[in-house]
Amino acid sequence: MGDMPVVKSTNDALDIVRKTDTAYMTDRSQLEYHVLSDCKTYALADEIFNTAGYGFVVPENAPYLDSFNYNIMRMQEAGLIEKWRQKWWPRSDQCSVSGRTSSATALGIDSLAGPFLVYVCIAALSFVCLLFEICLKRRAYVKQKKVSKVESGQITNGRGNGTINNGFEFD
Repeated sequence: MGDMPVVKSTNDALDIVRKTDTAYMTDRSQLEYHVLSDCKTYALADEIFNTAGYGFVVPENAPYLDSFNYNIMRMQEAGLIEKWRQKWWPRSDQCSVSGRTSSATALGIDSLAGPFLVYVCIAALSFVCLLFEICLKRRAYVKQKKVSKVESGQITNGRGNGTINNGFEFD
């Protein structure tokens, strides 16, 4: 990049892009503004590799820093920043961006229906397996209890007149 021209302003950079086979990299919001202003000349790459927002630099331990942060956050939450952007930036409907936009869309609730359904099915299957295992353990426990009662002679012969002890009946 040592042989690249020195750029002193955005307009200089845009002139270089227009006249040569060169790309210009700077803040995305600034690039969006220029592309919307002259969409026949410039195009913006679809993929974003830096998703940082806007920022301001102030002196360290500035007394107004907390107030500054709070008020910017309130303007963002109230939608003022987006309102000002729509008011002062060129309209995107002036440019036909159908061939230049990415096919990626933001994930919504409907996009999460598939993974959620898989999760619910797996949870239901695991619950059925748990019930099956509980039934098997209970059956084995009851069977073991019957065997131990038979061995100890605590089971009656069904007529209520004795116990079974080692296969012999006593009255």
